[in-house]
Amino acid sequence: IVRDALVLLFDEPLSNLDAKLRTQTRTEIKKLHQKMKTTTVYVTHDQTEAMTMGDRIAVMRDGIIQQLATPKVAYEYPTNLFVAGFIGSPSMNFLRVSLSEIGAKTIDVVAEGLHLRLPYDSSVVDMSAYKGKEILLGIRPEHIVIGSAQDQENKYRCLQSWLEVVEPSGSRTYIHASIGKKHHITAEVETISIVGDLVAGTDISLCIDVNRVHLFDIETEKTILSTQRFV
Repeated sequence: IVRDALVLLFDEPLSNLDAKLRTQTRTEIKKLHQKMKTTTVYVTHDQTEAMTMGDRIAVMRDGIIQQLATPKVAYEYPTNLFVAGFIGSPSMNFLRVSLSEIGAKTIDVVAEGLHLRLPYDSSVVDMSAYKGKEILLGIRPEHIVIGSAQDQENKYRCLQSWLEVVEPSGSRTYIHASIGKKHHITAEVETISIVGDLVAGTDISLCIDVNRVHLFDIETEKTILSTQRFV
């Protein structure tokens, strides 16, 4: 590294390394940056590198910045569909739903096999233009748990699903299921939370944290709201 440089540019420096060495080198680069405190521009196609190394990240699409924010803000409040799908692994689930009811503090979205009541504040966001129309519901896999309506907190809404594939991965287990005939969903749950065996081809109750979901405009792909704002 050039001494006393005002700005450092890294252009995908870890792309040719194996997974283990990539993780080690990523940590060393971050330690070096914390020591030198030099302004650094780090270019990468790996969202994990961006999220773990950046103080701020610029998510770009076709050369245009979609969102410039801290990793936490980009994760919790993505500005549009592209950012929401890019940030996070596994990627966010997107389900096409209709906005059926609008209240002062809640809204209802429905689809085949799905009915969710979400927190809302009409004084903050006006959803009236979307009533009766289709929108996209975004749910991150890590905001879904296994359970039933009886044993979950109020923030969860449980959906009867059909278990298709189970992928054990040590401390985490990935569940792929279908809701109705049109919707497929991925859940990432703690392996320790699973009671008994999960068998593909059986029913499963998947419970969604309604305080951590997102709604998107289908045409513009912009974020309409993130329910975490109202918690």
